[in-house]
Parts: sequence; structure tokens; C-alpha cells
Amino acid sequence: MDLTCGACGAPIARGMVNCPFCGASVKYAITKAGTLPYEYVPETKEQQKEPDPPEPRWDLEGPAGNSHSYYRAMRSIFERWAALERRRRVGRSPLGCAVTGVLFVIFAASCAIFSLVSSQARLPGVVTAPSASDITATATANPDPYNAGGLLALDNLLDENSNAAWMNYTSDTRPINQGCDFQDGSYDTSKDARQTPAIRACLANETNFSNFAYQIEMQNLQGQSGGLVFRASTPEHFYYFYINVDGSYALWLNTGAVAQGRMLTQGKSQFIRTGDHRLNILAVVVDGPTLKLYDNYALLAAVLDRTYSSGKIGTAVGSPDTLATECLFNNAKVWSW
Repeated sequence: MDLTCGACGAPIARGMVNCPFCGASVKYAITKAGTLPYEYVPETKEQQKEPDPPEPRWDLEGPAGNSHSYYRAMRSIFERWAALERRRRVGRSPLGCAVTGVLFVIFAASCAIFSLVSSQARLPGVVTAPSASDITATATANPDPYNAGGLLALDNLLDENSNAAWMNYTSDTRPINQGCDFQDGSYDTSKDARQTPAIRACLANETNFSNFAYQIEMQNLQGQSGGLVFRASTPEHFYYFYINVDGSYALWLNTGAVAQGRMLTQGKSQFIRTGDHRLNILAVVVDGPTLKLYDNYALLAAVLDRTYSSGKIGTAVGSPDTLATECLFNNAKVWSW
């Protein structure tokens, strides 16, 4: 008499007490005739001739039986799941949460201290003066392109005001500052149309140089002329080197408020970029009475004059003329000795 497990349908050999597959008791096994093993059912000839049932497909069919027998068959899986769940809950104990909280507080405090130290380092009051080695390194990185032998003393992008204290009408609306302000990342110098010839000069009030090389970038927006001023003692007393949109240049000595002075030299050069909205790099190299004029690193002229020996640097527009004029300036640099 062949037996089949009532829980999982697996074949059971005679003499076994439990199913070798699911562990169910043999007393719930079923015979080939579909009865319990202790029930007597006479076999008929037709039953004797029935073919043996096919072997169960463990990969396709689940175990047969009621919910009780299914639970017993899946007991090992349930027990493993329960053990994993207990382990997970132990990991979330109050002690573990407390340790995590302490670590988070330490991390937040470290970030706050680092932020405070960084902000203090950026305060102007704690910036130390550059050493001799720093000055040498800066001069090496920004050599004098005119071979005058000077060290870099001023380097302004002119995108905003600096410790050079450029005249600024935006922050000081006195008439003396009119036409001098910072706009869209440049130093804007301008004058309106005048009935009499005039020059508009904008000075860096905290500068004072005697022997130096002064370079600045200029772009003409309207009018005919613009340039740089140097050795300025007042807004009316200075040297003024300017170029025109037609390619000409001049060095003007201003000695009065209404464009009073005289022309020291003038000429025309192919190195000057002509027309509006063209960028030109203007420079002067001043050593005692010798005044050299440069445009786009090309020497235009050299002049001897002893009127002014030192003073401020700055920008200016006008030739002098009566036209409305506006120029933008950037990247002012001075090498002094």
C-alpha cells in the first residue's frame, strides 16, 4: 500500500513516522485510494490497473493541504524571518538612538565652529600685512611690461571702488564727483556737452606716485577722446595723456579749472585702435622729468617736463573739447620704484 503525505503530497515509505519533506505525521498520510492508512477499503480490479500518478513537480506546484499543514511546512521560513525581525528591533534600541543623536550634535557643532573661524578670517581687521616674500611673489606674477624695473604697487580691476578711493558720484553726490562712478563692472568717466572746451578728470584720491609705470584699459562709448591722468595735485593740475577715435594722441599739461594749459606733444599712430567701442591699453612711464607715452605696449613718444613731480593717478575724457564724451576703464595697474 503506497502512502502519500496529506500535507505536501510527497511519497512516504512504509515504517516512517513523519514525512521526510515537511515533517507532518504519517497518521495523516493518504493511500493511493484516497483513504487514511487505517481505513480498510477493498481494492477493485479497475483500481489495480490504474497507472501510477506522476511524480510531484516541486518547482511548479505548492504543497497541498489545509492551512494548519501549510504553516507547519513553512515553519522554518517563519522562524528565520522572526529572528531577523528581532535583530532589527535590537539595532533600534534607545541606546543606539542616543549614540546617533550625540554624533549628530558633535557634527553640527564642528560645522558651526568651522564657519565662525572662516568668517573671522575674512574680516578686514584680522588681515595681516604682506611680507617681503609675498610682495616679491606678487611682483614676479605681475612683471612690469615696460621694463622700468618697478614693483607692482596697485592692481585694481575697477569693477568696484577700492582702497585707492576713486572719485565716485554714486556714494558722494558733490559736483566734484559728477561724471565719475562705477557701472556694470567698469569705471565710467563722462562729461556732457559744453559751450566751452573742458576736460573731466576722475582721480584715485588715496594714491601718490613719483616715478612709476601706470597702465589702464579704456573703451570709448561716445565722443572723440579719453585717457589717463597722472601726477595730479588737484582736480585741475595734472598731466593728461589721451587718444582720439581717429588714431591721434596727445599729452596735455592742465594748469587751470577750465582746460587751461598747453600741449606738450601730439601725433598719430597705427597702434591705436580707431573707432568707438574699441579697447586700447594706455600707459605712461614716468621717471623724473622723462614722460613716455604707450598705447597697446607700443612707445608713441617721450617728453621732458618738470612742472609736476608727483601726485595722484586717474582717468579723464575730453581733448579739451565741447562734445559729450563717455569712456569705460578697467584693470588699472601701477609699478613704482
